[in-house]
Amino acid sequence: MGTKVIFFDVDGTLMDFDMKIPKSVGVAIKKLKANGHKTFICSGRVRIVARDPRLIKMGFDGLISGCGTMVEYGDEELFYYRIPQDIAIRTVEVLRKCRFEIMLEGRDVCYVYLDEFDLESQPEGLRESLRGKITSLPGNYGNWEFSKLICKTNPKVADRDTAIRELSDFYTFQIHNDWMVEMVPKQFTKGTAIEVVREHLGIAKEDTFCFGDSVNDLDMLAAVGTGIVMGSGEAVAKEAADYVTDAVAEDGIYHALEHFGLI
Repeated sequence: MGTKVIFFDVDGTLMDFDMKIPKSVGVAIKKLKANGHKTFICSGRVRIVARDPRLIKMGFDGLISGCGTMVEYGDEELFYYRIPQDIAIRTVEVLRKCRFEIMLEGRDVCYVYLDEFDLESQPEGLRESLRGKITSLPGNYGNWEFSKLICKTNPKVADRDTAIRELSDFYTFQIHNDWMVEMVPKQFTKGTAIEVVREHLGIAKEDTFCFGDSVNDLDMLAAVGTGIVMGSGEAVAKEAADYVTDAVAEDGIYHALEHFGLI
């Protein structure tokens, strides 16, 4: 078997939603590397929160972050997209009018209204990744460096319909639930980032695999030769998968890699 490239979503895939990582994941990554395969984290998280120390020490070859807005291979930055200033200002104006609570997500810092954002209420792993990397959105008005957004949308006050109507030319709106919306520049997905990696490495589509669990992995599943979804994943992702493995906590990644003869 020649070299294969395997892409892994983070939340709900490499780790469960309590941010626990099965021990079998580290074993699997070590075996993949020993067999000459390449491994990439492929996350909706931006760089500062995608680089969980527990994952980084496993020795992944590269990192796709920000839903495809940044691609790294080893120490090399292959691609990064920064939202242009005029679009950024327009975005903030519309979202505040629509009463969204905003986090502008940059590769090195995130911008929030500090009086609205409670760092200590965030999950432990996320909280520690963000500590010291949160700064004032209004205090840096118009000078932000960011590639995507995540917004809290209180259904009692937020006007989602207006925001989507006024900004849908620029963003794909990923609706997580009644309270949470993710906004990604329209031309970028995990799938477009995988194409960047494939071109850089000279790897054919049929030699690529991915692991995901949710609606924001659909583009990734379509971009690879074999798309694998966790047994604990969403129904819409399972329907798009080539193979459904066991749940995260049931060592689904390890079992699927064994199934395909990669380890």
